[in-house]
Formats: sequence, structure tokens, C-alpha cells
Amino acid sequence: MALESALTRIRSSRSHVETIEVTLATGYQGADGGEFSRMLKAWQSQCNIIERNLVGMVDALQDTKQQHSTHQEATRQQIAAESSRSTVFDRLTG
Repeated sequence: MALESALTRIRSSRSHVETIEVTLATGYQGADGGEFSRMLKAWQSQCNIIERNLVGMVDALQDTKQQHSTHQEATRQQIAAESSRSTVFDRLTG
């Protein structure tokens, strides 16, 4: 599913950014380092929001799929029950 793929890519990007942050944190100090750190925290905050929304959408779609499957099975069972009780074909053939 496309949403799950997007979620995987976001998590991979997040991991990559976290690795860069740890690597640069020791050598990238001062005002510019502090600003870079703030920027990464803001990015991670936005990433959290996107990730939560994607997880919510994936969950909602899975719930919808399950409900559809349940409904489809109930409909199939009703059709099967009615067709086994019906004498329409018997009447048509004689």
C-alpha cells in the first residue's frame, strides 16, 4: 500500500536525520550549531505529526477493508441461502 510505503520512507529518513544529528552535534557547536539543532527538532516535530496522520490513515483503511470483507461475506451467505431455497429454476424448467 502506498501509505505504508510512505510511512516506511519517513521512518527511514527520520533515522538518517537522527544519525546526522548525532554525528554533527559534537563538532557543530556555537550559534550556527544551535540553530541547526533547533531546525532538526522542528523537522522531527513535523515528522511526528505526519507519521501519526499516516498511521491513522493506514488503520482507518484497514478497518474499512475489514468491514467491507465482513459485509461482502454476509451478502454472499444471504445470496447462497436464498438461491438454495428458491424454486424459480424448478418452475422455469417445468
